[in-house]
Amino acid sequence: MNPKPVLWHSFRVANNLYEDDQPEDVVIAGILHDALEDTKVSLELIRSAFGDKVANLVKTLTFDKSIPDKRLRYQEAYQRNLGGGQEALLIRTYDILDNSDYYQLAKSKEDYDFLLEKMKYFIDISSAVISDTNAWKILVAKYEFLVGI
Repeated sequence: MNPKPVLWHSFRVANNLYEDDQPEDVVIAGILHDALEDTKVSLELIRSAFGDKVANLVKTLTFDKSIPDKRLRYQEAYQRNLGGGQEALLIRTYDILDNSDYYQLAKSKEDYDFLLEKMKYFIDISSAVISDTNAWKILVAKYEFLVGI
C-alpha cells in the first residue's frame, strides 16, 4: 500500500502548477500524472476527455512498469520527461517535491537513499531546461535540506 495520500498528492501537484501560472492543460495533466500507473484509466480515455496534449504529457510522465530494475525505470522515465519539454519537467518537479514530504516514511535507510538518488538524478538532467524556474530552485533547496548540505 502506498503510504502517501495519492488523491491529495495529485491535487497538490496540480495546485502548485496552477499557482505557477501554468496553462490549464498542464494543470490537468498534473492532476492525472499518476492515473495510468495507479488506476484502470486508459490513455485513450484521457485523450478523448482532455485532448492530445494532456494525454501526451500523462504518457510522458508514466513510469514503464515493464522495466524490472527500479533504477533503470526511473532513469528511463526522467530521460523521457526531458523529451516532453519544460511542461513535463515542471509537472515532474512538483511531483518529486510533493513526494519528498513523505521520504521519512521510507522503510529503510537504503530506500531513503534511493529516493534521494532519484531526486538528484532528476535535478541534474533537468537543469539545462528548467534551472531558471522557481520550481526547480525549490527542488534543489529541498534536496540540499534532505541531504544536510
